[in-house]
Order: sequence, then C-alpha cells, then structure tokens
Amino acid sequence: MARKPNSTKECVENVDHSRVLVSEKGRAATILNPERSIVRRILIDNCLITMGPRCDWVISVKDRLDILIELKGKDVSHAVDQLAATLAIWQEHHLRDRQIPMSALVVC
Repeated sequence: MARKPNSTKECVENVDHSRVLVSEKGRAATILNPERSIVRRILIDNCLITMGPRCDWVISVKDRLDILIELKGKDVSHAVDQLAATLAIWQEHHLRDRQIPMSALVVC
C-alpha cells in the first residue's frame, strides 16, 4: 500500500541561515545565503512526494530561485531521471513561485 504524502508543514522549513545545508546518507550540499534571505528547505523524498522517482530536496530562495537537489552515490543517469520527474511535479505544485527560475544540482 502506498504511503500518503505528509502535510506541507512536515516537509517545509523556513530558514534564514547564511549557509543552508541539506544532507542524506553522508552526502551534503550547502547553499550560500549571505543576505540571509528567507529560504524554504523542502524535503521531497518520502515527504512531499512519496511515490515514483523524485529528488531529495528543493531549496527555494524567496523571490530568486528554486534549486532541485539530488544527493547521489554514483548513478548520475538515475539522478537526472529523478530530477526530471520532480521537475514535472514541482512546476505545477502549489508551493512553487512560478515567477522565479529553477535550477538543479546533483551531488555525487
């Protein structure tokens, strides 16, 4: 039986750190935020999206940029598939600010 997605509240954290960290299984990415803008750190994998291929995180810098992040071991091709699948969902998601550009990052 498929698990229901968690509520948005459980998956989204608003922070204003100068360095926004996301990590999983020993891999990490740090997004610099020297202006200490409001940043939404959104856990995608098994939180906002629980079925199908999906990336690990979205970092949304208020009024600037959304970054889809996949923290991967070695299989970069699979990471690209996960990012593409998430992108299709994220483009239409109610949390997405359609006025700002998107980017993607694979850490491997």
